[in-house]
Amino acid sequence: MSTTAEKQIANRNQLERDAHHEAGHCVAAVLLGVPIDSVELRPGENPSGRFRFGTVKPDQRDAVVIVSKAGLLAELLFYPSAPREPRRQDELIAARAIRGNVACIFPAARAEFLADAQAQALRLVTENPLTVAAFADELLSKGKLSGQEVADFVRHHTQKGISKSEIKERTNTKSVSTLDPNIGATLKASLSKTNHRSTPPHEKLLLE
Repeated sequence: MSTTAEKQIANRNQLERDAHHEAGHCVAAVLLGVPIDSVELRPGENPSGRFRFGTVKPDQRDAVVIVSKAGLLAELLFYPSAPREPRRQDELIAARAIRGNVACIFPAARAEFLADAQAQALRLVTENPLTVAAFADELLSKGKLSGQEVADFVRHHTQKGISKSEIKERTNTKSVSTLDPNIGATLKASLSKTNHRSTPPHEKLLLE
């Protein structure tokens, strides 16, 4: 196989991983009622995903942390061999969201808060894997969706209870039928030692 062909395959694999990563952010945001401005894939960039929040209210900041955690969990759900280190921008957004939260002033309390947010993100992702897969396929097909398109898609699929046979017809995700039934415990164990970084105050609400 030529170097060019190998690069094309690697780029496609990265794009598919990024689509599932962004799908995790989107599904979690919609289910938690957090506004989304847009989500898109930019082929050729690494990472290629761009998720933008809409106007987030002060009382939604805790939910923003959960949304920031859901991307990596969704990616690992379908690509278990993917790097487990959280993406820098995801961590920056989580840290920014908890700034000023008096319950997170001390390191131990902050670590507990972030661990709880990750557990909630894990639940959202593992309870809705088929919706995540369907959305990833939609994002790969269209390249960019508005916040309203994201909300409509996720609500439609979660409300109607999309079936596994239907998702296999609509998605190019090959791992849907072979998901580890214990994936929740597996991911929780593998991510239990995640390090959390602080963020400067000027960071925009943009997830990768």
